[in-house]
Amino acid sequence: MIHRLSIFLLLSVVAPLIGFAQQPQPQIVKFSALAWSRTIKDLHFQGSDGELVKLWIPNGSPSKELEYRGILPIQFFRLKGTDEAGNPIKEVAAEYMPGAKTDDLLLIFVNDRGSKVGRYRLLPFSFSAENAPENNYRFINLSSFPVYVKFGDERFKIDQKSERSFDTDVPVSGGKSVAMAIQVSEQPDDVKLAYSSSWSVRSGRSALVFVTTEPGVNEQIEVKKLYY
Repeated sequence: MIHRLSIFLLLSVVAPLIGFAQQPQPQIVKFSALAWSRTIKDLHFQGSDGELVKLWIPNGSPSKELEYRGILPIQFFRLKGTDEAGNPIKEVAAEYMPGAKTDDLLLIFVNDRGSKVGRYRLLPFSFSAENAPENNYRFINLSSFPVYVKFGDERFKIDQKSERSFDTDVPVSGGKSVAMAIQVSEQPDDVKLAYSSSWSVRSGRSALVFVTTEPGVNEQIEVKKLYY
């Protein structure tokens, strides 16, 4: 009897502690945001303090740094009125679960073309305009096949889901026009021209360059430049 009573007392003390330990704890995540297609004005997030934070996610450059304090994952949602109790009705448009490293986090919101309710895919990148070098171009290949880049006199290959950075040689007094071309290779030994243009390169200006597949169109890519 004494043995059973001891086990009962032990469980009565340990069980609440186990339950407490398993409760998710609020986390702090700092990030900036960028819209892939157009400026996003209708999304919010809400931390543990209950305050609704309305987002302004620009298309041309990253937003100011935002801070989320709450339970993960972060939910980005639209407000669709209120229920009978006066609580906001939320329509989740995207979710993000941070990895181990959250420093210099940039979240890119990409329209999910397969969604009927306007959801977004989130592309996380490590990026900080303050810490980035000047006159640097960072090419990020998001497609499922390698691309071959000609940027002025520079020629290089970027494997699928990989990236390559290099510094531009630009006169301090001004800029120059650079011939830009990208070839794709969806099949071995089958390289085709997919993009050609002339870019203006200026001293002191850097860029993120994203290369992604045009959904549903073979051998077509989309190129997006983000200057900073």
